[in-house]
Amino acid sequence: MDYISVGVIISSDKDYSKIITEKLNIMPTKTINKDNIKLAAYQHYEWQYKVEKNANTVSEVFDYMLDILEGKESTINDCVSVANGNICFVVTVHAVNDKPEVILPKRVIDFAYKIGAEIHFDLYYF
Repeated sequence: MDYISVGVIISSDKDYSKIITEKLNIMPTKTINKDNIKLAAYQHYEWQYKVEKNANTVSEVFDYMLDILEGKESTINDCVSVANGNICFVVTVHAVNDKPEVILPKRVIDFAYKIGAEIHFDLYYF
């Protein structure tokens, strides 16, 4: 079975991690403080929540993520607005050969649209 993670990231120029955590009632799996990292790629603060699973399909892991986030669309939009930030999903796949199946069902596309999120992919095949 292949390793797949789906993360949601809210990034901004100021640190809103505590506010986002309180409003969403979700403990982040990681936060990034731009002041502690001297890489050009991290010139912002990030609030991240990631789900990791051994799975056969990306949609299987996304379903788990959406079960947590659905119903919180307006709160997510408020968090992004207050932080004057951006939101994206990051899908990471570590796979052997040509698996897993990378399909985004309508549920995923609709949810991403509702919260204004981009979807990024990191694919690693061995």
